[in-house]
Amino acid sequence: MNHELLNCAAAAVAAFAAGAASAFELGAHDADIYAAAGHEAVARELSGYLEKVFGKSFPVKAMPEEVTDGLAGIFVGAKPSGCDVTWDESRECCVRIVEPSRVWLFGNDAGDLLHGTDDAVYDFLERFAGVRWLWPGEIGTVADPSGPVSLAEEKYVYVTPFRKRLKDCFFPTGMPPSTIRDFHAWIRHRRTGTSLAARGSGFQHSFKSLLPRSVYGKEHPEYYALVSPERWVGDPKPTKPTRVSDPMMTGSWQLCTSNPDVRRIIAEKLIANDTTAIQSISPNDGLCFCECEACRAQDPEGQGIGDGVYDITDRMYDFLNDIAWQVYKASPKSKVGLFSYSRYANAPSRKFDLPPNVYLSCCYKVYDRGPEAEEELGRRLRGIAATGANILGREYWGTHYTMRYPISHSRKFDRNLKLLRDLGAAGVYGNPGTDFAVRASDLYLLTTLAWNPSADRVETLRDFCAKGFGEKAGEVMFSLFEAIEDRVESKIAVYSKSHSEIFEKNYPNTYAEFNRFQTTIFDADFSEMCTRETKKALKLADTPERKARVSYIARGLAFAKLQTTALTSFMDLAAIGVDMPLTQPSGKEIRMEKANLIKVADAAIDAENARRAYPYADLGSNALTTDVRSEALNLRPWGVMAQRTKMLLRMDRFNYLVNGAFEYSGYSWDVSGNGTNAFTTARNHDADEDWMVQCHGGQGISLELTVAPRGEMQVRNLRKVSPADKVTAKLRMFARCEGDPMAYLSASIGGMALKGADVSKEIPEDDNWHELRSLPVVLPAGDHEFVLTVRNPGDTPLTVNLDDLHLRLCP
Repeated sequence: MNHELLNCAAAAVAAFAAGAASAFELGAHDADIYAAAGHEAVARELSGYLEKVFGKSFPVKAMPEEVTDGLAGIFVGAKPSGCDVTWDESRECCVRIVEPSRVWLFGNDAGDLLHGTDDAVYDFLERFAGVRWLWPGEIGTVADPSGPVSLAEEKYVYVTPFRKRLKDCFFPTGMPPSTIRDFHAWIRHRRTGTSLAARGSGFQHSFKSLLPRSVYGKEHPEYYALVSPERWVGDPKPTKPTRVSDPMMTGSWQLCTSNPDVRRIIAEKLIANDTTAIQSISPNDGLCFCECEACRAQDPEGQGIGDGVYDITDRMYDFLNDIAWQVYKASPKSKVGLFSYSRYANAPSRKFDLPPNVYLSCCYKVYDRGPEAEEELGRRLRGIAATGANILGREYWGTHYTMRYPISHSRKFDRNLKLLRDLGAAGVYGNPGTDFAVRASDLYLLTTLAWNPSADRVETLRDFCAKGFGEKAGEVMFSLFEAIEDRVESKIAVYSKSHSEIFEKNYPNTYAEFNRFQTTIFDADFSEMCTRETKKALKLADTPERKARVSYIARGLAFAKLQTTALTSFMDLAAIGVDMPLTQPSGKEIRMEKANLIKVADAAIDAENARRAYPYADLGSNALTTDVRSEALNLRPWGVMAQRTKMLLRMDRFNYLVNGAFEYSGYSWDVSGNGTNAFTTARNHDADEDWMVQCHGGQGISLELTVAPRGEMQVRNLRKVSPADKVTAKLRMFARCEGDPMAYLSASIGGMALKGADVSKEIPEDDNWHELRSLPVVLPAGDHEFVLTVRNPGDTPLTVNLDDLHLRLCP
C-alpha cells in the first residue's frame, strides 16, 4: 500500500523513519496489548487479528498509569512520555511510534468526529499484518497466517488530506442486523469519517425548511420565486408570471434569492443555531427559479433564465456571499454550505470576496468521460476553488441508480480525487451504493483514495486481487476488472458525446436513457466474458476462502444478464404503449395484436420474476443491496406495469393507440398539415393512472396543435392496430380548445369514420377539457391505421390540445 507521509501542518511534525535494522519483532512471540481508557474495543480487535495472523497470544490489559522502562508490548490510545508529536485539534491525525520493545498507536480522538487511534490501529494491521477488509462480512475479510514481521524504529505521523471522507454516504437500508453490523465494521476499517460537523449533509436542499410556504407564504408572497407559465412545474398552471408562495401548489418551488428579508431571515436562523457544523442554504431540488427583475439583474448578460438551459450561478453566489458575511460577523465559527449544482454548478463570472466560513459542494458525475469532459470538469473545479471557498467533491449520480450493474469507475475516481487533493479540497462524498458483489474492487479503491488520494490505483487493485483471490487467481481477476473498466469507459465516452434519437425526440429523461445504454454495455458478450474469466479464476484459487471470494464476484456479475433481460423487456412494454417511468421505448416494430402483446407482457413478467428471485442474499453481506430508491415502486413500477398490461389485455381494456397520453412526446405519432405542433407540459389532462407524470417533474404532456386559418392537420399513429379476428373498436379522448371540439375534430380507424359525441357537455371538465367518445365500429382482421384530423374553418389560428387517446378493441 502506497501510504503518503504528510506533514502535520499545525505542529509542523514531520514523519520519518529512523532506519534502525530492527526495532520490534511482531509475531515472533507473545506480546501484551495495553489499552487506554475508551480504546478497549479497538485493542481487542487488534488482538484478535494479530492472534489469527501470527498464531501467538496478544492479551489486552489496561494501560498502566506509568509505563516503566521494562514494560514491553503494544500501547493503544496513549502518547508516550516526552513525545513531541502535536496536532491540529480539529483534524484527524494518526501516529505510529516503533521503539525496540514497544509500539505506540494513537491519534487525535474527539467524540463522534475524530478517530485517530482507530485509524492508527487499522493502518497498522493493513501494513504489518496483511489484514484486508475487501468488502463487508467474514468472506470479505483477509487475515491469512504469516510469519513474524520485523518493524524498523520509526515515528510515523499521518494527517489525511480530506477532512470529510465518504461519511454517511453508504446506506445499508433494509438490511438484517447482522449485515448492518458487518457493513459498519467495514466502514470503520476503511477509515471513512469526517472532522467536519454538519447539520444533515451540510449541503442538502434546504429552502423548504428555511422558509416553509406554510409559515411565510400567505403574508409574504414576495419571499418566493416569480415563475412564468412556460417554466412552471406542477399544478395549477398560471396564465401569467406568479409567485410560488401557495403551499397548496404542487411541483418544485424556490425562494426569491435577491429579497433582502429572505437573506436576513436565513442568516438569523443560522446564527441562532449557534453551531460550528456546516449549515445548508441550498435551493430546493428541481427548477422554478425566480424570474423577477432583481434576481435577473444579478445574472450576467447572455446567461440567467432564458429559453432552454440557463445559468444562475452569479445570483446564487451573491445570495451566498451576503448570508455568509452576515453569519460570519455575528458568529465567526459558524459555517455556511451551498451546493454547486444544477443551474448554478459553474464558477461565478464575477469576483466575490467570500468569508472563510463558506463551504461549497461541487457536484460532478463520474459518467462524464472523454478528454473534453475531463477538461471541462477540471476547469470548473479549478474555477470554483479560485473563489477562495472551502470546496468538497460530491460525486453525483454516477454510482447510484446503477441497477446493480458492475459499473466500474476506478480510473475516474483516481483522476478526480487526485485533482481534488491538488486543489486542497476539504473532502469527498457522494452516492457510492453498496453493491459489493459487482463493485467491490471499485468501492475498495474509492475508500482507499478517500483516505490517501496519493495511493496508486493499479498497485491498490493488484493488492486487492492478490490478497483476496491469491496470486494466480488474482491476476485473472485483476485482468477481468480492467477489462470491465475498459468496456465501461470506452462506451461511456461515446455515450457522453451524443444521446440516442429516442432520447432527443421522445423521452429526454437521463435515467431512462442510461438504463437503455447500460443494456448495450452488459450484453451477451459481456456475460460470456465474465463467465469464462471467473471460471478460470475459480480453478486457480488455492484455498476455500479464495474460491468463495471468486464465487461471490462471479455470481454478482451473473446478475447483469438477468438485469439486461428485464430492462430490455420493459423497453418492449414501452414500445407497445405502456407508460413505463424511467424507461425508454425500445423502438421495435411489435405487431399490435392481442396474442402477440400478451407474449410481450409475459416476457416482461418472467424477466422481472427471475430478476427478483435471484438468490444473491445467500452470497453474504451487502452483495447486491442498492439504495432502496432504485427499487422504489413510485419510480419504477415495472413489474406491476407488466402484470397490469396482461390483465388489461385479457379484459379487453388495453389501449391500442401507442403513447396515447403523449408521455413519450412524439413516439409513434406523425403530425402533418397546415400548422405547427408541440408536445407541451403547459397543459395536460391525465385521465388515467399516469405513473410517468412524476418523472416529468410532476407534469404531464399533451399534444398542442396550432392550425392555420382554413387549414387542416392530421395526427397518425404509426403502430397500426392488427386484430387477428373481427373486433369492435371504441375511442375515448380528451380535447381542449375554444368552443366545441366536435366542430373541428374527426377520427377514423382503418378508413372508417368514428362518430361520437362530447360526453362532458352536461358536466364540463376542468380547464376547458372535453371528453369525447365514439360509437363502436366493427374492424375486420388485418392492419388498420388510426388518423385524427383537425380542421380550422375560421380566419384566425386555432389551438387544440389533445390528451389521453384510448382505443379499445373488444371481440
